Amino acid sequence: MRFFRWFLSLNRSFLIAFSFVILIGIGTVLLMLPQVTTSGKSLNPIDALFMATSASTVTGFAVINISTELNRLGQVIILILYLIGAFGLMTITTIIGLGFGNSMDMRTKLLLKETLNQNEASDVGRILKQIVIYSFGISTFGGAALTCILFDEYGLRSFYIGFWHAISAFCNSGFDVLTTEAGMRGYATNLEVNLILIVLISLGGLGFAVIGDIANKKSWKKLMLHTKLVIATNAILYVGGAILFFALEYSNTGTIGQFALNDKILVSCFQSVTTHSAGFATIDLTKMRDATFILFYIMMFIGASPASCGGGFKTTTFAVLVLNSFSQIRGKKEVTAFGRRIDQETISRASSIFWLSILWIVFALFLIMALDELDNGQTHAFQLIVFEVIAAFSTVGCGLGITPDWNIYCKLVLIATMYMGRISMLTFGMSFVTHKVDKVRYPIEKIIIG
Repeated sequence: MRFFRWFLSLNRSFLIAFSFVILIGIGTVLLMLPQVTTSGKSLNPIDALFMATSASTVTGFAVINISTELNRLGQVIILILYLIGAFGLMTITTIIGLGFGNSMDMRTKLLLKETLNQNEASDVGRILKQIVIYSFGISTFGGAALTCILFDEYGLRSFYIGFWHAISAFCNSGFDVLTTEAGMRGYATNLEVNLILIVLISLGGLGFAVIGDIANKKSWKKLMLHTKLVIATNAILYVGGAILFFALEYSNTGTIGQFALNDKILVSCFQSVTTHSAGFATIDLTKMRDATFILFYIMMFIGASPASCGGGFKTTTFAVLVLNSFSQIRGKKEVTAFGRRIDQETISRASSIFWLSILWIVFALFLIMALDELDNGQTHAFQLIVFEVIAAFSTVGCGLGITPDWNIYCKLVLIATMYMGRISMLTFGMSFVTHKVDKVRYPIEKIIIG
């Protein structure tokens, strides 16, 4: 008990970062057991670590085929890892503790406030309750709907497949257990499956604070600024992404060119939503046009919303930087949105997250290209490597199939990238710093920029 209290007294950013290390470590050990594979042979340590990291960070990347190489126990371990990873280890353990009648002390509330990106510690209890109710309700509804749709094709196995993919979609993990060669591509034009997954992915990527705010207030005027920004930004990104994807790939027979008009629209909408964080793919991504690759880089990098199951740079961080840029262009000293002013601390934090994220992506790209070329004498196509690195950092499982070919060192870089993307570079940096209040204020002097 003393150890637990001491542990909670540590730097809160460190606790968040370390909790994922614990989860990944446990997952790696479990996935190395011979009892979880269909062959009865243990996964090698690097592949087990990769899969555990991918699941714990809800990325969805895979260096093995989980539908054929992992048995039901192994697949359930993957499911538990991404379920815990989506909500956070501290969140899950606190919910379990509350279920057994335990109460939260102030240290735990402060930690969860940081984990859930809340402004006040007093909101934590309410948010936890909403997480349980909404997650269970949404996943159950989605799982039941998919089970009914897939029953004719899979029989009783449709229950397992339906709920697996419902949970995977809501958690924005992107894992699937379809054993057919086509996989998710076999459902590219299935309206019911696509619509259900779009709804689940969207709700999972909104954030629990947003869902709770909408459910409690039921009026646009009463919603928090954060909720309004999330809804507006997601709407623009989803619609804009779908239109651009549709226009760019309209005549590309390698992706949607062979489909009827209504199916082209469906695939475009699905890829626009899933590319922000979930990572499901109903087309062959390697056959996209070069311009579409750039579109996907941007969509993946922005990602989902804060305090959600998804990863990425975050929609509100992107929105704040765009609003700040427009304010600078218009010569305004303050950044405003929906009749509210955004404080300077939030703007500075958004700017820090952006540049730290860019620096890590460039660093990871440099390492992977160097290590890949040194090992093989040649490297994969640049645009493919960029895609894999951004997808890993943004915890989007839209893999292009080149990761299993990489050497151990490249896989380790990608493992670190998935981890950094999930906890955020700012949280990782803050976990090793003791915060102190500046006692001295230095004089201001202007410098020339721009």
